[in-house]
Amino acid sequence: MAEINYKHLTREQYRNSVQSNAKHNFTCMCCGVAAKRDLSSTNVKKGYFNKYCSRACKAVAYERIRKEIFFLRGLAVRRKSTAVSEAQAIRDKTRSVKVLAKAIAVLALRQSRASRPCPICGKAVGHSLTRPKDFCSNKCRRQTDAHKASHRAAKSRREAIERGCKEARSIDPIKVLERDGWKCQICGVSTPQRLRGTYSRRAPELDHVVPISKGGLHTWSNLQCACRECNGAKSNKSCAGQVGMFTALL
Repeated sequence: MAEINYKHLTREQYRNSVQSNAKHNFTCMCCGVAAKRDLSSTNVKKGYFNKYCSRACKAVAYERIRKEIFFLRGLAVRRKSTAVSEAQAIRDKTRSVKVLAKAIAVLALRQSRASRPCPICGKAVGHSLTRPKDFCSNKCRRQTDAHKASHRAAKSRREAIERGCKEARSIDPIKVLERDGWKCQICGVSTPQRLRGTYSRRAPELDHVVPISKGGLHTWSNLQCACRECNGAKSNKSCAGQVGMFTALL
C-alpha cells in the first residue's frame, strides 16, 4: 500500500484517512463507556491513541494516578524510616553493649586495684570512686617520706610568710641540708642529721643568707645549711656563706 501524502488532502479526507488507520470504537479506561476515536493525533502504530471519552474522564484518571503515586511514595518513605529506625536501634544496642563492657572492665580494674596491699600496713587499700588509692587510710599515708617532705616544705613556707617574707616557696629543709652536704656553710663544721632538732651547737639548721627582716626571700638561692652556733651568732645580719671561714658580719 502506497504511503499517503497528507499535505495534499483536505481536512475531511485527512480525518477519514486517520480514522481508517485506527479502530473506530474503543472503551473509555475511566468510565467504561464505548466511544469513537476522531482525533487527528490517533496512531496505533506509534502507540498514542484515545484512551478516555472526554477531558473529564481524563482528569479523573490522572487524579487517581496522582493519588496512587503519592501513596506509593509515602509507603517508600515509611519503609525507609522503618529501616532507618531499625538500623538506629541496632546501633543503640551495640553502643549499649560497648558501654556495658567498658563499665565491667572499669569495675574489674577497680577491684584489682582495691585488692592491692597497703605498702605501710599490708591491708587491702579498698575501693575508690575517683582516683586509685595507694594506702588504706590517711594514717598510713602520713607515714610516707613524700608526705613528711611535703609537710616540712609547707611548714617552712608558712613560717617564712608569718615572719613577713615577700616571696616564699615550698622547699623541704632536708633537701637544702642534703644539697649542702650536711655542713655549715659559714664555719664548715660537720652537722650530722642525727643532731637535727637538738640543742647541740653542731645541730643543722636552715639559714637565710639575707635575713627575712632585711628583705630576704625564702628561695633555694637564699637558703643554706648552718650549725646552731653560727646561726645564733649571725642573728639577723647578712652573711655570705663560705665553707671554712667566717665572713664579716654586716
